[in-house]
Amino acid sequence: RHNINITAIAQGASERNISFVIDAAQQARALNIIHQAFFEIRKRLSLVVIGVGNIGSTLLGQLRAQRSHLLARGFDVTVVGLANSKKFVLNPRGIDLARWRQRLAASRRRMIPQVLAREISKLELTDAAIVDCTAAESVVAAYPDFVRANLHIITPNKRANVLPRSEYAALMELLQSRQKYFLDEANVGAGLPIMSTIRDLIASGDVIKRIEGIFSGTLSYLFNNFDGSVPFSALVKDAWRRGLTEPDPRDDLSGQDVARKLLILARQAGAQLDIADVDVETLVPPKLAGGPFSERFFGALARFDDKMAARLKRARSHDAVLRYVGSLAGGRARARIQEFRWDHPIAMTKGSDNIIAFNTKRYSQTPLVIQGPGAGPDVTAMGVFSDILKLLHYLPH
Repeated sequence: RHNINITAIAQGASERNISFVIDAAQQARALNIIHQAFFEIRKRLSLVVIGVGNIGSTLLGQLRAQRSHLLARGFDVTVVGLANSKKFVLNPRGIDLARWRQRLAASRRRMIPQVLAREISKLELTDAAIVDCTAAESVVAAYPDFVRANLHIITPNKRANVLPRSEYAALMELLQSRQKYFLDEANVGAGLPIMSTIRDLIASGDVIKRIEGIFSGTLSYLFNNFDGSVPFSALVKDAWRRGLTEPDPRDDLSGQDVARKLLILARQAGAQLDIADVDVETLVPPKLAGGPFSERFFGALARFDDKMAARLKRARSHDAVLRYVGSLAGGRARARIQEFRWDHPIAMTKGSDNIIAFNTKRYSQTPLVIQGPGAGPDVTAMGVFSDILKLLHYLPH
């Protein structure tokens, strides 16, 4: 389980002692593991948090606030490392979460993910995990290095789950061979229990027939508020100014975030898909898709307001509303604008809610529906925190 190779075992005749021969390089870590197993009352978990922006900093605040609660439940969770895009800091005794910003700012250690993995391995930690709160490809590229350094992975970063099939399969095989967990509840729906639900359904023998819903908090907000009183481009600009979109709103309007979430669920359901297999309707006109983003984008987008207004008018003539929905059925994944009558659950969403409906063999008459906030640092950090708790329960005492 801890990836320490035992060369030989010998037991004394008195049966009061047992000896092991291992590689000298693994001596310190082996002693730490034995000491923890025999003498420590609490389960210990060391965390290295990569990415200390909105989600990462919120998670650190939650860990600090809940430390006494965790200790009372028999869990000793210690943050031993922090990293941003420029530097990292490590301390095997733990980092004071009341002063983590100062500690990270004072570090002179340059952040290179592969170097961080190597330095963590030198700490000889027993049970440890990285918590990747970035959206960086460079961190995901180093996941194999972290796994080989005997680290579990907890992450809201979707990039690993949408790697090309061969790379994704190789990573999953490595995790399995090294007996390490990959926990990704916050990949879809932030803090909503989407990933755990689909896994539990499948593990219990249910059959997924169809998944449909609103997967983007930004697109949910836009279409929940698009009633024709304000042009669509003005609504997008207002959402951007209020921080409800990505810095480049084309990242939301392209539908690629929805496509990635559909691919993640499709792979959980056993579909052999890649991101190119997802049929996506983009809301970004082709002429506006390229080049750097600037506020002039909104003026250019306004030239297409009439088309969106016409779609809304047509939906209203059918006593329906417009929603941007992702669907998965029959091995096919699609993301597009659809019409829904006013009394449909998807039509009744509010704010930036996500809503996901599972139609399965067991839930065939009435779908299993999960609804709630699908974005925001508080709920996303909570989803990551729930994965930390899961890992604590998975680890043996």
